[in-house]
Amino acid sequence: MTPIFIPPKEVLSYAKGLVQVYKEREFEIEEIYPDLADLLQLPLRRGATSLDRKVGETLHSVGIERVRLERDGRFYLRVREPSQLGTSDLEAPLVAEGLRKLATIYVLVKNGVLRRGNFLFWDEPEVNINPSVTKLLINLIGAFSSEGIQVWVATHDYFVLKYADMLLKEKKFFSLFWGKEGVEAETGDSIYSLNHNDILNEFEEIYRVEFQRDV
Repeated sequence: MTPIFIPPKEVLSYAKGLVQVYKEREFEIEEIYPDLADLLQLPLRRGATSLDRKVGETLHSVGIERVRLERDGRFYLRVREPSQLGTSDLEAPLVAEGLRKLATIYVLVKNGVLRRGNFLFWDEPEVNINPSVTKLLINLIGAFSSEGIQVWVATHDYFVLKYADMLLKEKKFFSLFWGKEGVEAETGDSIYSLNHNDILNEFEEIYRVEFQRDV
């Protein structure tokens, strides 16, 4: 199985152009971006698996009715209008980046790249995601786990960390920190079992500052 890396910045909106430029020109860019763009260009499968449906339900809940890949390599998203009276087919660059990131996951599932036995490494999924979608995001990660996909998430976000701690049944938390021997790591079954947790420490600091202000 090929590990799948999803970087903080979305790739869906410029996948075709990035693949072409990377093959024809020399320029400095992390390889995970053109690698992901290449995977996104694979044709979508017909029919629907249980994982297809789960991801599709997540997209539908945030207003995305459909994602399609045209023959020219461009992605279009059918987006439900706020009025709920209709939908609009929009080219990917015209849709909010957070929605494009969720659509990226759907495409990887729909084209068969992200499937049972695979590994997903997702770097800061919270970037440009509306905080109200965080719970859906973590539930989606839980769905991947139940389908036999191992997911590794790097985050600096309290909501991602907290929802993962509350909602995921099978999980491990890792903290990287500078020690005497350089970069060291610790692991725990809960976010509260980590001695080095800057996210929780800073969140507690906010409460302390607010309390002192109100005293």
